[in-house]
Formats: sequence, C-alpha cells, structure tokens
Amino acid sequence: MKAEEYEQLVGNISQGLTNDAGLRNIVRKQVGRNNLWEGASGFRHQIDVSIDNDTDALLIECKLWTSGVRAIEFLTHLGRLIDIRDNPKNKHRNIRGALVTSQKWQSGVEVLVRYYSEICSVFVVNEESEIVKMIHTHFIRPSSTSSTAVIYSPSIKQSEPDV
Repeated sequence: MKAEEYEQLVGNISQGLTNDAGLRNIVRKQVGRNNLWEGASGFRHQIDVSIDNDTDALLIECKLWTSGVRAIEFLTHLGRLIDIRDNPKNKHRNIRGALVTSQKWQSGVEVLVRYYSEICSVFVVNEESEIVKMIHTHFIRPSSTSSTAVIYSPSIKQSEPDV
C-alpha cells in the first residue's frame, strides 16, 4: 500500500471515527495534497484528511510507516492544529485533530496526547481499515471492528505504550 492509498483508506473510514452528529453528516470531506488549511500565521498547511462543517473540523495526519511514530510528528501536527484553530476565520469552529498511523507510537507520544487529548487523538488503523489501538478523550470513538482499542480517560488505567 502506498501513502496516498492509506490516506484514502483513512478518508473512507473518517466518518466512522466520530460520534459527533454534525460530523457524521459532514458537509465536506477532503483527502490529499490539495487539502490546504490556512493558519493564523498565514501559512497554508497541507492536511491529509479532513472532515468539516460550519461548526466542527477533524483534521487528520496519516502515517503509513514501518516504525513507531515519534513525539516530534505528534508535536508537528499539534502545531498545525493550533495555527489553524487560531485563524480568526475559524473562531466559530471547534478544530480537533487525529494522528493516524499504520504502526505503533513511541512512549513520548502517549505522554503528549494525554496532556493535549482535547485537541488531538492518536490511532493505529491497519490496512484492513480496523482501528487497532487508540488514545482519545474528545468526540472520536472506536469502530465496531475494534478489538484492542485503548481509550484514554483520566479515570481509566491505560496499557503500556509501545516503545
């Protein structure tokens, strides 16, 4: 599978990642290189997959990698989300993100996502479109095919991260 195919796969299941009624009935879904979102800085950020309407947006970064996603990749996506969220054009929107990987994430990602969980979640989605693992607290939920999801909640003890 190529990166563009993985983005398409994630795009196909993106509506299934949310329990937000407004995003389940999305107005727009975009996938690919031409999906650009302007930040408060004026920089136009390329977003792999987005679903949005007039009040909410889910901006997804996809990583089809053979190794674990590192903290720097999470922080890069978080920076994009904050710049886009702070654009006055988006003041009426709830901007949230997800980092979706085909593999695991390193322990530093887990530390960061627990702190920034209201802004960005992380998921492992395999090439069969199954959510294998996740950490989240906002509006995203596991699909019915997920069997080993890790859902972050301050009151739930979490499994050990992949290192």
